[in-house]
Amino acid sequence: MHRLPAFLIQRDPKVSRHPLWYKYQFVGKETDALPYLMPVRVKRVSPRQTDIVWNDGHFSSYPSWYLRENCPCASCVEEFTGRRLILQGSIPGDLDRIDVGPVGNYALRFSWSDAHSTGIYTFDFLRRVCPCAECQPEGLKDPPPKSVPSGSFEA
Repeated sequence: MHRLPAFLIQRDPKVSRHPLWYKYQFVGKETDALPYLMPVRVKRVSPRQTDIVWNDGHFSSYPSWYLRENCPCASCVEEFTGRRLILQGSIPGDLDRIDVGPVGNYALRFSWSDAHSTGIYTFDFLRRVCPCAECQPEGLKDPPPKSVPSGSFEA
């Protein structure tokens, strides 16, 4: 769900007094009240894990490799088709998150140890890719154990 321009949103005080509930009106057509999902807390547990507590009480714990593998930026997703350019399993498990910060009131931006930092992860997107057992009953596939720099070898 995306934030809508103010001129498209009409707050209906009869629906709820809570500021996160709105009744949307689009050119004379009303929809049901919808919650706007936002993090209440973003915790950098370690360079390889970020936890989010959502305003509806849901808890999400994201491994860094999983967020990087699902990066929504134009370098990682073909703009017109939506086809993923980052292959599943191509991001190593030892990838570290270098930094995380807010983007306005709608997203987070992450910087990764592979020098990638162009993805803007909207709150809606983060919630849709939540890796918890409730959201993804099949679970996550294990990433490759570690990255090997190009031009090097292990004996």
